[in-house]
Amino acid sequence: MDISVCIATYNGQQFIKDQISSVLKQLSTNDEIIISDDDSNDSTLKVIESFNDRRIKIFKNNKPKGYTNNFINAIEKSSNELIFLCDQDDVWMNNKVDICRKYISEGYHMVISNAEVVDQDLNILSDSYFSTRNTKFGFFNNLIRVGYLGCTLAFNKSILKGLYPFPENKKLIPHDLWIGMYSMLFYKVKWTNIPLIKYRRHSSNVSDGGFEVSKLSLINKFKLRFILILNLIYRKR
Repeated sequence: MDISVCIATYNGQQFIKDQISSVLKQLSTNDEIIISDDDSNDSTLKVIESFNDRRIKIFKNNKPKGYTNNFINAIEKSSNELIFLCDQDDVWMNNKVDICRKYISEGYHMVISNAEVVDQDLNILSDSYFSTRNTKFGFFNNLIRVGYLGCTLAFNKSILKGLYPFPENKKLIPHDLWIGMYSMLFYKVKWTNIPLIKYRRHSSNVSDGGFEVSKLSLINKFKLRFILILNLIYRKR
């Protein structure tokens, strides 16, 4: 089962080398890393190109700017059966690919894993994101309070056919929320307590990862769930 690792980059020069190094050593000859870059103005692309590895394929984000469209662009450029979402600033555990591939081969369509939470120097802040977030598994629990990270998702490409078009309001319904919730409702999802990434928290994180108080108003929180449910009602496998 060949792998496509989708990474959305934007001014990630500080940590991207660590991340790609941790991914490449787990990939086989026919696997690929798909980079979608959102017009970085630092040395991100130079760092990536320095690997000189044919499995790394770089594309410019041709959609409106923003991390959700950037990830969607990467996913659309992927060509393999098993897709991993990957942030530019984390580090993968050495057993991530083997464990996710095992569950997918057993008939699961998606794997959602735990993560170690670390600081910018990889010092452990929490050995379990699920515990820190008080994560509860399943669709309805996550409809109330999302307890997973998009960068821990690995899924069979077959689920993509029902995901399009992605919800128009991408600020309220980002790619990882949509992909995860859709999969939990219509497909077989494996949650694993095993931490498969080091989830790095630093001053330049694009998302708060559930560690900050939500900036959404109560009205927007209801609106988010209403829009999400409406989109799901009109979808099918």
